[in-house]
Order: sequence, then structure tokens, then C-alpha cells
Amino acid sequence: MDDVPANSQARQKLSATDYAIITCNRQEMIASWDERAEEIFGWSTKEANGQKLFYLIFPPTSLNTTQLTLADILSTEKADPAQQFTLTKQVQHKNGTVFKAHLLIFNVHNSDSITILVRDLSRQQRILEKINISYEQQSILDDILKITLQPVPLAQLFERVLAYLFEIKSLRLLPYGAVFLAEHGSDTFTLKAKRGFAQSEEMPCTRKPLGMCKYGQAGRYGAFKLKNCTASQSTKHCGFVRTHGHYCSPLQKGERIVGILCLYTENDHVIPAHNEELIHSVCNILTNMVETREMDIQMVNIVHDLQLSIRNAKEERRFSESILQGLTHGLIVADLNGNILTFNEVAKEIMSTFTPTLTNKNLVDILGQESAAKLLTLNPLGDTNIEQELIITSPDDDDRIIGYSVVPRLDALGREVGRIIAINDISEIKYVRREMEKMNRLATVAEIASAVAHEVRNPLAGIKIMAQSIEGQSVSPEEQSECLTRIIRQVDRLNSLLTEFFSYARPAEPQVCPTPLAEIIADTQPLIANKMVKNHITFKNECTDDLPPIMADPNQVQQVLLNLFLNAMDATSNGGTITVKTAFLNGPTLARHRKKHPGLLPRSAYVSASVIDDGIGMTKEIAEKVFEPFYTNKSTGTGLGLSIVYRTLRENNAAITVNSAPNKGTIFTIYFSVEK
Repeated sequence: MDDVPANSQARQKLSATDYAIITCNRQEMIASWDERAEEIFGWSTKEANGQKLFYLIFPPTSLNTTQLTLADILSTEKADPAQQFTLTKQVQHKNGTVFKAHLLIFNVHNSDSITILVRDLSRQQRILEKINISYEQQSILDDILKITLQPVPLAQLFERVLAYLFEIKSLRLLPYGAVFLAEHGSDTFTLKAKRGFAQSEEMPCTRKPLGMCKYGQAGRYGAFKLKNCTASQSTKHCGFVRTHGHYCSPLQKGERIVGILCLYTENDHVIPAHNEELIHSVCNILTNMVETREMDIQMVNIVHDLQLSIRNAKEERRFSESILQGLTHGLIVADLNGNILTFNEVAKEIMSTFTPTLTNKNLVDILGQESAAKLLTLNPLGDTNIEQELIITSPDDDDRIIGYSVVPRLDALGREVGRIIAINDISEIKYVRREMEKMNRLATVAEIASAVAHEVRNPLAGIKIMAQSIEGQSVSPEEQSECLTRIIRQVDRLNSLLTEFFSYARPAEPQVCPTPLAEIIADTQPLIANKMVKNHITFKNECTDDLPPIMADPNQVQQVLLNLFLNAMDATSNGGTITVKTAFLNGPTLARHRKKHPGLLPRSAYVSASVIDDGIGMTKEIAEKVFEPFYTNKSTGTGLGLSIVYRTLRENNAAITVNSAPNKGTIFTIYFSVEK
């Protein structure tokens, strides 16, 4: 009873090995057939039981050969003392496949059964072959990986890989191959490397869109392609005039196709599974190589761009520094709190009166809270071109007049981070200007005194002559009356002269208020309408309706316009034209006018009014003197009319310019300040 459990345990241990366990009776009939035997030979237990063992598992013999039996084996003396026989023979599967097997035959005395253990040696052989193939492929991949690490151009690396693949006999490749890479940002593949083709022999498809080539559709579908190509098909599709097959395998990273590896094989070549895996592995290595090269190129470009940016930044810094130091006025860059960040030598010299250095200083510490606040405040009118003035008292109680302008300093995001302050010490300029104005006033007074004396002398001389005629007794009453009339006329002339002179010397205080310029022009036109009709002069009103109100005394502006209209009519012959145009000036338009008249227009916006005639015009020399007192080229008049116009406009914070040429007419342009 104790033998049963022991035999059961032994059978379980054997079942865990690669051996099939078969038992036969002494007549060689199969008594038991386990699952391993079914797997090795293909016969089920039901089919095998009762069959002769060697007849079932050995291949059939020829008619002249005797079938081997168990009795033949057991009758030999080659068994060991335990009656164990070893035999290696060709056996046959149910499907007819013949393979080598190892048999262990156990003959137990005094037993009715014989135990046979069978092991399939072909499986072990397949495992060894697989191991050898894996080792060989790993060596191939290692060699290819070493090639891809060589520091040579990408095309040369591809050529070396192709040459190495041609030397692998198991692939059965023809010595022809090519590598195509995808163009950046498109679905077109371009020939990158070829091998085996003559230098004069061009690849038939050096640049094709994705999927256009019959065999290159591997790139579109990301699938491995192996096709036979006859001579006629080659001419049509790939141009390689020889019957052959193709390896077309994509170089793929995720869903991105970076290229295609194309290899040529013998016709009707059947690709083993392990070769397909090898080609895929090679493609993976090439894909990583391409991506690595792309990353290297990107990194090189990034480093190059960074170096270029650094060099440009240094050059720009030097350039900016040279400009900063080359300026003829001082420049200070400060943050919003007044901390000085940088400055030039001129600014250092200007501020040397107040501090020995500007480095690590704050404007408040140098100039005081009020003056520093002014330097950090932008122009409320928004015009950065207007220079403002600041009077600063030095520690020596010396008042210095600083002209300055301020613009915002912006960061890369357009945010205000500080102020750029241009400064200039204009104390001496102001002093010289005051002295020149004083001298000009004295010279003007002298000229006016001379002109007044000249203008007064003539009427006085006439009055004297008339008085002397009356004083004589020889004149008749009628002649005395005529003399008195002439005396009164000369007195009226003197009164008119003095009235105009006082209007120039002591103009009335203007009552400035917001006034629509178009209304003033419309009210002035009727005052000259009759004279224009009489002289056959056309008046054109080209005023703009959407102008902002001007800041001026409307009555004084009307008097100015009336004076200009009368002058235009005097200069215009019969049939001429006088035109009035208005415009709103700011931004680039105002900048063009400032360029023509520098220093004349300090405000950020103006309304202009131009009085244009097509009369006789003036020379440049005359135009430069038209606003001087008592200057006139007319046979009549005092020469104070345009002087009064000029003085009146200045009192109203307005300006006037003249542009004229002989026989081309004259343009008087008035610039009025506008309501804020």
C-alpha cells in the first residue's frame, strides 16, 4: 500500500518536467498517455490508448526495413543495472512533422508495464536558436548604435548604416538602399542618403509627398511593407530596373513619421519574423539618431542665437552708453521713487552745484521734495517735447534755472517703471536772453521814437505853414478858412496816428473765453462784403465745423481778422480770391508746423486759421519786416496795422506767421490755443 503514494509523487514530479510519460504493457500497447504526450505528438489520449507505441510515434519505415520494437531494445545489454534504456531517435507528429526526441525506457522486473519518458529535443533547439538569433541581433544593434554615435554628418551616418546592413547575410539584402527624411512642417519626404547606386544614377523618387510612392506608403500608415517588384513595375513605380523585393519601414516616433528606410531584397524573399523585428529595431535607433541630431541642431541654434543676443545686447549697451555720454544736455534715468539709476557726464556736471556725485542718490536728497516731484511728473498736456523750467537754489544761495523735459521709462511689458529726465542749465541763456530783450526794447523804443517824430513832423510842418499864412494879413477870408480846414485835417491825422500808436503800445486787456472760431469768421465777413463786391473779389469760407473752441477775446480776434482781410483786399486785384481755412493741429500734423516754425508752438494742440490771397505777394525781405512798427510799403497808412495784429495775438496767447512770394499771393496763419 505504501508504493501507491510514492509512485503518484514521482509521476507528479515528472509531469512538471519537459518529459511526456507513457506506459505500455508487455505487448507494447499504450496503456496511459498524458497531456504532455498529446502536446508533443498531437494524438489525444483516446486515440493513442491501445495503439502500438513505436508504430504510432516513429516514422514509417521502408518495405525492406524492420520496424523497431520495445522487445528489441529490452533484449540488448546496454541497459544499466536499474534496467534503464536511453534512446535518441527521429519521431513523428500526427501532422507528419518529423523531429528528434529523447526517450528513457524503464523496465521494472516483475511488473506488467513499461514506462517510457519522451522529451522533444526540437524545442530546446529552437530555444537555443532563438538565443543565438537574439545575441546576433543584439550585436548588430550595438554595432549600429556605435555607428550612429560617430561625429560625422547625418547623411554619412545613414550611408554607413546601409553599408553595414548589406553585410548581414541573414537579411539577404541587395547592395542597394536609401533613407528618406520628412521635411519640417510638411508631409514631403526628401532623399537624405543612398547606397549602391552609381554617382551618375539618380534615385527615381528623391522628393515625394507622403503616400505618393506605392511602397513608400509605409510612411503614411506607419506600417511595415514588403513587396515584390517586377521589372515592368519598377520602371513605373520605383525606377529600379530589376526584379526585386522591398523593405520599407517607417522611422516613427509616436504618431510622427520622421523618415523611411528603404532596402532591396531578392525576388520572392520571405521575411522571417526575427528579421522584421531587427529592421524595426534598426529604424528605432535611426529615429532616435534623427531626433537627437535635430535636438543638437536646435540646441546649437539656441546657443548661437543666445550668443548673438548677448553680443547684440552688449553692442546696444555700448552704443546707448556712447549716445548717452555724447549728448550735449544732461540725462538722468530714475525709478518712480526718484532713485537715480544712471546718468551722463553732462548731468553730473550740472548737478555738481548741488551734490558731488549722483551715484546711489535720490532726487529728493539732492533737490528737495518739491523740485524732485516736478522732475518726476510728466507733462500734464501729454506732450513730452515741451521743455519746462525749474528754479533751484544751491547750498551757496545761488539760483540756477534748469530746463527739463520728462518721458516715461517703460519695461518690456509696456509698464511704467521710471522716468527719463533731460536737463540743461539755462541760467546763462536766460540772463543773455533778458539782456537781449532789454536791448531790443531800447532799440524798438528808439525806432518808434524816430518813426513817431517823422510821422508827427509832417503834420506839424503843415500846421505851421497854415498858421503862418493866417498870421499874414494878405490872405482873404476864404484862404483863412481853407488854412483852418487843413490845420484841422492835420490835427486829425496826428490824433489817428497817436490812437494807433497807443493801441500798439498799450493794448487793451483781452477778455479771454472759449469762443467758436467759425462764429467770429462768420460775423466778420459781412463787414467787408460790400467792398469785396465793389472790387469783384471772391471770398471762400473753408472752415471746419468740428473744431474745439479757441481761448481768446472774440472782439480782438474779429479786429485781427478784419485787419488781415483788408490787407488781403489791398494786395488783390479785381477778380481775385480770398480764402479762409481752419484746422485742428495736434500730433504729427502739429509736429510738421513746429518743424517750420521752431520754438513758436509750445502747446500740445492748436486751432489754425489761414487767410490766403492770390495777390501781388511780397519778397522774403519784406515778409520778415511786416510785423515791425511803422513799416509799410503802401503809399498810405502808418505801418502799425500788422504790428497791432501781432501784439494783440500775443496778448491772447496766439501766434501768427506769414508765407509769401512775389506774384504768388500771401498766406497769414494764426495759431490759437484751445480749451484744455
